[in-house]
Amino acid sequence: AGWVLAMDDGSRTIFGLIDEAATGCASSTVTQSFQKPGRGAGNSINALIDAYRLSNERRYFAKAETLIQRVIHPKDDIAELQLNEPEYRWSYLVFLQVIGKYLEIKIELGETDYLFYYARDSLLHYADWMLKNEVPFKEVLHKVEYPTETWPAQDIRKSHVFYLAAKFGDPEIRIGYREKARFFFDRCLTDVLDFDTAYLTRPMVLLTVYGYVQAYFEHMPPVRIDFHSHGYNFGIPLIFVPQKNRIKQVFLKKIKFAKEYMARMSVEKWSRFKNRI
Repeated sequence: AGWVLAMDDGSRTIFGLIDEAATGCASSTVTQSFQKPGRGAGNSINALIDAYRLSNERRYFAKAETLIQRVIHPKDDIAELQLNEPEYRWSYLVFLQVIGKYLEIKIELGETDYLFYYARDSLLHYADWMLKNEVPFKEVLHKVEYPTETWPAQDIRKSHVFYLAAKFGDPEIRIGYREKARFFFDRCLTDVLDFDTAYLTRPMVLLTVYGYVQAYFEHMPPVRIDFHSHGYNFGIPLIFVPQKNRIKQVFLKKIKFAKEYMARMSVEKWSRFKNRI
């Protein structure tokens, strides 16, 4: 968690001499410019939440909330993110799982506030997209570089996200989420076992860590959480620009200005020269 705080601190880099704002290193996935749901931001937030639980230092939780608002929004244009390209975007599932963990803690703290509903509505927004668009990874293995048994094992994450959406969603839509959660749980096990390498470490770790989720949600008492209509206005998604990109933009603007200035001066000098002639 300390590393998360440090790597996102713009004042600790050489570029901090010009721009001390957040670097974006704690929230990027695959590339520095991708500052949307992915395992980069998800793992950072997860570490911060755990640090808060261990230390009770609110600064960790506050940073987690900052990253959540940076990376996801209830009105994101999900189609634009190309989440149906698993090779580079599969890990948005990691982020949504962590959002569920965050919501659980907010309820424990009695904080069903603006930030709670911001995260909750974001989770449901993505879950709705998943409901219409997600398919088992085995059906899209032609899109990945290495079609191994680990891909269908990752479907356990989809099951988890749908169970979370069922818990935090409105009562009338919970049934659809639960049915989809069961579907992905069953397909995960079936598709993993189709591989001779089903018992390698990576799929076993995934199933060990998240395999209990289905039994937990299926055998717990009926969810009785009834969230009121909040009426919050979350505005529109804002694009976060990482520190390096911001610095680059500053230099490009200065170079453009310098070129325009030199061109203007050249024209003026040529004009004066012609007048002398």
